[in-house]
Amino acid sequence: MSDRQKGLINVVNAIWPEAPHRFCVRHLHQNFARNGFRGDILKNKLWQIARATRQCDWHIYMDEMKALDVAAFEYLDAIDPRQWCKAFFEELPKCDLLLNNICEVFNRYILDARELPIVTSLKKIKDLF
Repeated sequence: MSDRQKGLINVVNAIWPEAPHRFCVRHLHQNFARNGFRGDILKNKLWQIARATRQCDWHIYMDEMKALDVAAFEYLDAIDPRQWCKAFFEELPKCDLLLNNICEVFNRYILDARELPIVTSLKKIKDLF
């Protein structure tokens, strides 16, 4: 799972071409809002789409998004739903997380260590845990 950084996507695809790659919906929403799609109505519809567990529901919710804002619909429609909507997730791995909160928490803990040289960084991280 990533926040849609192009470099990271390319590396994951190069090293693990068969691995499913998902996007954190919180980061997807941030980019969505940065592109002008703001407000609780659009935000809630985005999350409803992401949480859909059946493809037929995904189509219904996407049509509802289209009725709300065609440009917002086109923005989301351009993103492969296998990467951000539960209805399209593969059965393996058996995980339906939409957020990468675990990574965010870890990154916050190691904030001071991230800018250090690698060995010093690893020692500092080891001492944290």
